[in-house]
Amino acid sequence: MVFTRDLRTRDNPALAQAWKGVGQPTMLFVLDEQLLGRPNLSSKRLWFLSEALQDLDRSLSLLGASLIVRRGEWGAEVLAEAEAA
Repeated sequence: MVFTRDLRTRDNPALAQAWKGVGQPTMLFVLDEQLLGRPNLSSKRLWFLSEALQDLDRSLSLLGASLIVRRGEWGAEVLAEAEAA
């Protein structure tokens, strides 16, 4: 399961679908260099994103999972995680 903009655990159709598969799904968020390099990405927005990811990880832990956060090019990081799983 790759989180992008929807960081909810409640009423998240993609997350519900991921749990229907075999075994425990991998939970991933990629800090893409394009996102981090945006000129309008202020320190307040980075703080908010950091807090949101921490909250997501806490919510996932209640479900028995944990969030993996990677930094890099989105497609390459998703592929690397899929190959490692």
